[in-house]
Amino acid sequence: MKKQALFDLASMPKMVLIIVMIVMLGTLFGATSYLLKMPKTDLQIVNPVIETQCKVDSDCELVYVGQDVCPPCDTLSKEYQCLSESEKIKIWDERDKSKPVVACSPCEVEFDRYTCECENGKCEKVKEDLVEEVSITTDKMEYEQGENVSIAIENNFSKEMFISYPIVEKIINDNYIPLKGSVVWSGCGVSGGLMYLSLESYEVAKHQWDQKEKWCSTDFSDRNVYSKEVLSGKYRIKSEIIKRIKSEEDDPTNVSGKPSGEFVYSNEFTIKEKSAFDTSDWQTYRNEEFGFEVKYPEHLIAWRQMSKINLVAVAFSIKDDEVINSTVPKEPIFIIYYFSKKAWEETQSWEEKYKSEKIKEDSEGNVIAYKINEDKYSKIINQILSTFKFIEK
Repeated sequence: MKKQALFDLASMPKMVLIIVMIVMLGTLFGATSYLLKMPKTDLQIVNPVIETQCKVDSDCELVYVGQDVCPPCDTLSKEYQCLSESEKIKIWDERDKSKPVVACSPCEVEFDRYTCECENGKCEKVKEDLVEEVSITTDKMEYEQGENVSIAIENNFSKEMFISYPIVEKIINDNYIPLKGSVVWSGCGVSGGLMYLSLESYEVAKHQWDQKEKWCSTDFSDRNVYSKEVLSGKYRIKSEIIKRIKSEEDDPTNVSGKPSGEFVYSNEFTIKEKSAFDTSDWQTYRNEEFGFEVKYPEHLIAWRQMSKINLVAVAFSIKDDEVINSTVPKEPIFIIYYFSKKAWEETQSWEEKYKSEKIKEDSEGNVIAYKINEDKYSKIINQILSTFKFIEK
């Protein structure tokens, strides 16, 4: 039996067909109007994903982003950023056409010591935890006063490297105070010489520091080296990387230019006070007016000097027949000064040759300082200074 369709449009009269069509269109129009009048709901609109996040470290690269051509490698600069490939393309596409943005990576990880890592989908610039390219070590951690300090400077780098002359810093209350001169001393009156050390790859250079500060006169005609022994305390050695030789094309003599800002430090070491020495036969200079005393051996003579700036100055000269029979002692080998707080501040503006070194400071800001005139007596002078103490006025 032949099935009859539910709606046989062909067998319907024309008027009925028109009515059916009108009803269907009206229903569709009503349904559309109803949907448009329904309250709106927040629907999540998913845009096409633009891949700007990293997945692995290899997706990130250290590049220079600036308004100029690629400069020499200076990864400390903020212009060096860690970007993914798509971020670099985006920067290039959004560039100011009149000032094209440069995205380049001239640095080598071996030299810049920075790299990029992918952390939480973002490229981050991090400093590599590498073995120090240059290491400075001392042979001991403690030394007696006057004992030579043996220093080893090692280039752990695969190519030649230049570093500044290493200097010594004294550690006082977590502050690092540089001493005069350097561990490697080239003498006075040398002109045109660059103050740097050249280290071949994996070379170990050894030097001796005699526990002395050294300096030259501001008078260029005076080529004498002036020095004095340092006092007990904590110290370290410091140097600065000047240049790394990357390839055979680099000119090893061209080490001029701005400092790298990368410093190398040795281990800290201590210079101990000398063991107690016998002062039983020493004399004592005592000044109750200004409140201090100091001992000195019998072969010296202490005599008081005065000036308009210093409250008191005590000079020490070698005692001999000429001194004993004279009303004016010989030129002192060193002088101890007692400055008021104001006077000490004024001396800081004096020329270098008139400055003295602070020993101690009392609770009122008054300062005890000293000046050595003859370095050959520095050993006994340090012993004298170690006996200095404040007393009640």
